[in-house]
Amino acid sequence: MRFEWDSHKDRINQSKHRSLDFETAARVFDDPNLLLRPGRILEGEQRWRAIGAGLHRLAARSAPVAGRTKPMVKKSSASSRRARRISRSAESIFTKPLAKRQKEALNRIAKRQARGDDSGIDYTDIPALTADELAQFRRAPKVLVAARLDRDVYDWLLQYGEGYSTRINSILRAVMYRSTQETS
Repeated sequence: MRFEWDSHKDRINQSKHRSLDFETAARVFDDPNLLLRPGRILEGEQRWRAIGAGLHRLAARSAPVAGRTKPMVKKSSASSRRARRISRSAESIFTKPLAKRQKEALNRIAKRQARGDDSGIDYTDIPALTADELAQFRRAPKVLVAARLDRDVYDWLLQYGEGYSTRINSILRAVMYRSTQETS
């Protein structure tokens, strides 16, 4: 997957959204539990509505984000200055460590969200989700697998009660996450 954005629009959005740039916002797509739905088509470009905690490394909560999947098509006028198109692979965004200013912006957002304060969200670019739209989001279905476990491992999982399949998935996800952090 690639993300593309206009450098001029990125600067405008940083001023509107308190220093949150497109590259940082794109990290919501790194959430393994991401809920994604196509949104409106704006200026010939498909927008996406996403709910995720892809910024979980910094305790951010969910937020709708418009993702870019193809270049914007715009009519140019003689007076318009040509903005530089920026294109990045998802991998290069997700594996790059956050800069100090990105961490500060995300920490400010996380603190507001922890207080339940959404007054800083500017919905002019991303209209708030209606209850009907929110109800359409679904998690991707899980894959059913059979695995042979050693008896002591199985007993250990059961000592915590029902839901050992969910527990196995959580343990494997934590190991998977740690291994991707070590290789990046």
